[in-house]
Amino acid sequence: MSQPAVEWDFILNTLIDGKCILLIGPHVARLSPEQPFLDGLYESLDIANNPHIASFYEKEDFFLFGSPQAKTRVYYQIKDYYKKNAPPPALYEKLARLPFKMWINATPDRFLNDALDDLEIPYEFEYFDKSKARTDIPEPSTARPVVYNLTGVLEEEESLILTHSDLYQFLEAVLARQQIPGRLMNACLSAHSVIFLGFNFDKWHVQLMLRLLRMHDEAGRHVRYATDQKFNADTLSVCKDQFQIEFINEDIEGFVGELYRRCEEEGALREPGEKQESPANQIRMLIAEDELEEALDRAREYFEGRDEDLMMETLGIISRFNRLKKRMRQGVLDERDADVQMAKVRQAILELTNEM
Repeated sequence: MSQPAVEWDFILNTLIDGKCILLIGPHVARLSPEQPFLDGLYESLDIANNPHIASFYEKEDFFLFGSPQAKTRVYYQIKDYYKKNAPPPALYEKLARLPFKMWINATPDRFLNDALDDLEIPYEFEYFDKSKARTDIPEPSTARPVVYNLTGVLEEEESLILTHSDLYQFLEAVLARQQIPGRLMNACLSAHSVIFLGFNFDKWHVQLMLRLLRMHDEAGRHVRYATDQKFNADTLSVCKDQFQIEFINEDIEGFVGELYRRCEEEGALREPGEKQESPANQIRMLIAEDELEEALDRAREYFEGRDEDLMMETLGIISRFNRLKKRMRQGVLDERDADVQMAKVRQAILELTNEM
C-alpha cells in the first residue's frame, strides 16, 4: 500500500487555526533510540519470574493478577520504574511548544506535563478515572491548552488500565455512564486534522478507543495521520478503510522535528515564559487585595464543569456576598457587624482555594 506525501501546509494551517489534535500513544516514550520506555518497564518487572504476576498477555499489554494485593504490589513496582526513569525531554519539549489546544495522552505518564512545567507554559491537566463521576474539562485554548490523560494517571491506582477487567470497567464508564468529558468530545468532533503518534493499531483495544472518540465517524471532517510503524497489510487496510487514517512515511522524531521547524518559520511556536501562579494563589492574592468579587468570579470559573458540589458551594458564597453588599448599601448593618460578616466571606473563599 503506497503512502501519501505529508500535507505539511494543511497540517500547519489546521494547527495554527486550533483545529488539530494530537494523540500521544504508549510508543512515543523511549529511554534511548534503541530502547522503548515500555520495554524497559517490562524488563524491570521481570515478568516471567515476578511472583505477583499470574500472566502477561503480550499481544494486548494486559496483566493478570492472582489477587488485588498482588495487583497493588505490581502497581508500586510500575510507579517506582516511572519515578526512576524518564525519556530524554527534547521530544516532549518540542511537543509542548507546538500550538495544539489539546493533547490526548493514551498513557498514564506526565512526561508532557513535565516539559510544559520546565518551559513555564501555562496549561490545564485532567485525566479520565473510570471509578469516579464524570467531570468536564476546561475549555481548551491556544493560550491555555489542555493535557488529557485518557487512560488515567500514575498517581491514582484505580484510574489505570492494567488488566482486562480494568478495560471493561473503562468501557462501562464510557459507554454506559458516558463519562468522556463533553468538551473533549466536542474538540475531537470539530477538529479538521488528528495526528496519532506511537500507537500500535494491531491491538483491538486501540481500534476500539478510536471508535469511542468517534474517529470512525464518516460525517466528521477529520483528516487523520499516523506515523509509519510498519504494520501488516491487514492492519493498514482496516485503519485506512474503517478510520480513514493516512500513514505517512515519517518516524516520530522526524515528524515532530519537521512540524516544529515549520511552526518556527511561521512564528507559531509557544514561547517559554514566566510561570503563572496557580488558580488558588491567584484567588488568595485577590483576597489579600480585598477584591472579593473578582476572587469569587475566578472560583466560579474554576469549579464550573469540574466539581458540581464545590460549584454549588461557590454560588452560595456569591449569594451571601451579594446579600451582604445590599444590606451594607441599605445601611441596616453597623460597621462592626459588616466587618464580621465580610471576614466570614473571606474565610469561606479561602477554604475553597484549599480544594483547588
